[in-house]
Amino acid sequence: MADIITQETVLQEFLPVINSNLTNTLDLVLQNGIYAAKSTIVTKGTRELNAPSSATAIEKDRIATDGSNTRKSARATVSNVCEVVDKFVSLSDTETVIEGNRLATEVSDAILEAKQDINLHIWGGSYSIADPRKMGNILKDTPSGQKISHLKAEMTKNIIVNAVNTAKKYAALNTIFGSYDAIQYIAGLLKASETRIQNDGSVSLDINKLTIGGQVLNVVLEENLTDSVVLGNKGLLEFYALNPLKQTALSKTGRTTDYMIGLEYTVLNRNPKAFYEITVTDLHA
Repeated sequence: MADIITQETVLQEFLPVINSNLTNTLDLVLQNGIYAAKSTIVTKGTRELNAPSSATAIEKDRIATDGSNTRKSARATVSNVCEVVDKFVSLSDTETVIEGNRLATEVSDAILEAKQDINLHIWGGSYSIADPRKMGNILKDTPSGQKISHLKAEMTKNIIVNAVNTAKKYAALNTIFGSYDAIQYIAGLLKASETRIQNDGSVSLDINKLTIGGQVLNVVLEENLTDSVVLGNKGLLEFYALNPLKQTALSKTGRTTDYMIGLEYTVLNRNPKAFYEITVTDLHA
């Protein structure tokens, strides 16, 4: 799955609403590894997003032995990242210092899981206040007039160029999302040049940019978009996904000013018209 939302982006969005006393601790955890309970030692190594509850679990402990690759969430005491944020902002400075060791792992897991949730649901989930872990998905919210489906025999360069021109009316267009097959098809249709990159002494083929109607688009591979490509703005997509969570957390802290600023920003920028979906209905027929 594409890393549409980066760990750093999640940190930038959530650390302002988590008590600042834990900022350095969380930075260490997320950059260097696992926070050991009742200790200030950070154990190097990656903590998986849906890891077992043990703070010292290693990679082999996180992967199911039945071949399913399923993982159990580390968050046993809360159901979503908003509750974790609420738990921290509701503590006094003294309580935060006392509780910091106990809660640091929980919060670091929650932030990492937020990143996973966003990447997972952004193409197929549905955001609701009742279930804030499900992000608003861009495909369902994109207006029907900006979704087109054609057979390969019907798809033309002009259709794609017109889609680009429509999408960039509403926001700065900078990215095309899609599976490798879908991107390859669009590139071939446009007769776009592919960039060859050197890798360990051998030449491999990689598409990292497409130019459509004079608009240069960075390519983000997203295999969940099996037969489709989505035109849009990666930065706007990050905001689109993260801001509902941030609003939920801020609104529960009583920080009305912060919440209203976030709400106003959402009204101005959370605009599905800035995205355009193109589907090739028989791409894998």
